[in-house]
Amino acid sequence: MASSVSRTEALPSDHPADTQQDQQLPQPAEEPAHTDAETTEHNPELPHHSVMEDLILCIHKLEKENQDLREDLNDVIKANDDTEEKNELLVDQSAEYYAELQKAKEEIKVLQEEIKYIKKENSELLKDNNQLQKKVDDQICMMCGVEGDSWVQEVQGV
Repeated sequence: MASSVSRTEALPSDHPADTQQDQQLPQPAEEPAHTDAETTEHNPELPHHSVMEDLILCIHKLEKENQDLREDLNDVIKANDDTEEKNELLVDQSAEYYAELQKAKEEIKVLQEEIKYIKKENSELLKDNNQLQKKVDDQICMMCGVEGDSWVQEVQGV
């Protein structure tokens, strides 16, 4: 019975008779399609049934690995999409922050100009104040009959 033969015994290289049988096999186009069970039961020239089962198991294993790899790929694609979305948000936020920064720089320039103007105005006011103080001092000196800044020294007790 073919099912009692081990896999190593079923290999064509182990038995010269198998090689002769392989040469006598009809071409696949000439042979009608059969199910695996029909083929192995009725055609002793085909590989042993356990080899076919092993091939089927290998195919299932490869299909499972393929499915796992597809799932992994889908996970990677999703993670990539999520990263791209986050990057787009960061780019948008960066653009907003940059616009705010530019606006703040312009405001700082305006404030610096205002400070310059205020300093200049303050300097002019101090000059005017000093001139007015000098005039007041001069008038007080004329009213008191004291010349120069000596009245200030008298008032301060010097």
